[in-house]
Amino acid sequence: MPTVFNEDGYRGMVFPNDYNPVHVHVYKNGASVKIETETLNVMGVEGRLPKPKEVKQALKLAKKHKEKIEAKWRELYE
Repeated sequence: MPTVFNEDGYRGMVFPNDYNPVHVHVYKNGASVKIETETLNVMGVEGRLPKPKEVKQALKLAKKHKEKIEAKWRELYE
């Protein structure tokens, strides 16, 4: 499970053998938010229900690290 970013307690990961669309799993304190990189839409949550401010920060970090996420995705799947 390659970590793409680790910032302010948030860890963004791209899983091998995952599926399209390109997305990142962002973890914080037992919650996971799955975010599509192209649209920055939340695709789902796992674990405990994240607080709204945690979702907002996860989206901000997914946007900030979009290029790294997509590069890691290409490395794993192309």
